[in-house]
Formats: sequence, structure tokens, C-alpha cells
Amino acid sequence: MPKYSDQVREVSDTTGAGASIHLTGAVPPWGSFATAFATGDQIEYAIADGIANSETAWGVYDAVAKTLTRNTIKSTNGNAPINLSGNSQVYCDLSARTLSGLEAVRHALAGGL
Repeated sequence: MPKYSDQVREVSDTTGAGASIHLTGAVPPWGSFATAFATGDQIEYAIADGIANSETAWGVYDAVAKTLTRNTIKSTNGNAPINLSGNSQVYCDLSARTLSGLEAVRHALAGGL
């Protein structure tokens, strides 16, 4: 299960559509991923790169390398990793697909129909 934290947002200098995202520092007034997560934590995140490019995914955080892997992606690029420009923002995010799954669990625990 992914971990979440409020008020976490960083800049990324990654270019291209590679397997991981390099994080370069918090976007004020938000905190960094390092303040909220540890190496090996699975995190649900989103990337905004310009107006038309976005991606939500689950990734594994590496505090030493300051990277997030890019896994289980939903994106504006046909659900493949978006092509990053070197000036994107990455933030912790709870996606609609996760909320839908939580709602299904809540419904089942309440006895379902």
C-alpha cells in the first residue's frame, strides 16, 4: 500500500521518459519527499510538466539518490511515462483509482448489497 503525505512537492530536473525521476528540492512553501518518506517507501505521486503533460503513478522512493521510480502509470501520454522537460513538479497525490478502490473496500466492509 502506498504512503501519503500532505504538502510535499519537489522540482525535478529529469528529461525524457525514463524509469525514474530525480528530485532536486522542495517547492516553497511545501516540504521535500525526504522530510516525509524513507528509502523503499512506495508513494503515490503526480507529475505536472507544463500545461498539457501530466502523470499519476506509484513509485518507490530512494532517499540517497533522491529518486522515484515510475510504475503503474496513468498519463496524458497513453498511460506511458510522459516525456519530461527538465523542469517539472512532482507531488504526493491520492488518485481517483485509489479512491475508487477504497470506496469498494468500505462498501464491502459495510455489508455490501
